[in-house]
Amino acid sequence: MDWYQIILFVLTFIVGGLLTMLAQSLKKNVPKEKLEEATKMLEFGTKLALQAVSYVEQIRKGKEMTPEELYNEAANFFKNMAAKAGLEFTDTQIKGLIEAAVKVGNDFWNTLKE
Repeated sequence: MDWYQIILFVLTFIVGGLLTMLAQSLKKNVPKEKLEEATKMLEFGTKLALQAVSYVEQIRKGKEMTPEELYNEAANFFKNMAAKAGLEFTDTQIKGLIEAAVKVGNDFWNTLKE
């Protein structure tokens, strides 16, 4: 297993736990169907954001890219994959999910460096 696969596995596990906690706290106030739909969208979006960040890490090797270019590549990947799955996310949702995926990845790498 390479580092990207290990990191993706760990991040998916962490995010899954956070989503479970969020879902449990929302259960009391949101109808079950809406909660299930929102949870599925959030889980899919989170996994897709992690894949988008991983994709950008792979394509940028040996290239000089600005942070804006990196984000645009990740957002385009995200939008294309979501469209293939028949799902739509707003630009704000995509940005938040990608930024969260980058933060989790950076925090993980910083922990490894310590």
